[in-house]
Amino acid sequence: MFEIVLISCSVFLILVIWFKSDAFIEYSGIIGASKFFLIDDFKEKQKNDLTLDYLGYLATYHSSFFIKLITCPICLSVWVTLALCLTIDNLIIHPVCNSFALITFYLFSKISE
Repeated sequence: MFEIVLISCSVFLILVIWFKSDAFIEYSGIIGASKFFLIDDFKEKQKNDLTLDYLGYLATYHSSFFIKLITCPICLSVWVTLALCLTIDNLIIHPVCNSFALITFYLFSKISE
């Protein structure tokens, strides 16, 4: 039971940070990875389109299969949950953990609107 809660909360936190905050952009700049993650190009494009967010930028200007995976909350949660379940050698709890993480994320998204 503890593993389910831990993995679900971890996936939820990753989804919130990735989809609902600018933390990734800010920390990429702090650690010097903004060039690798195309943050500078994103900020230039954002000057012309103030509604553009980082995920929209990736989907528009760098569309690929991998980008589609990381810009879709369901897809990203499935793979992150799978990776976390593999680290504890318990794939049986994957559907439960992923479901709890997504339900929590979508409830959080509705509440925070």
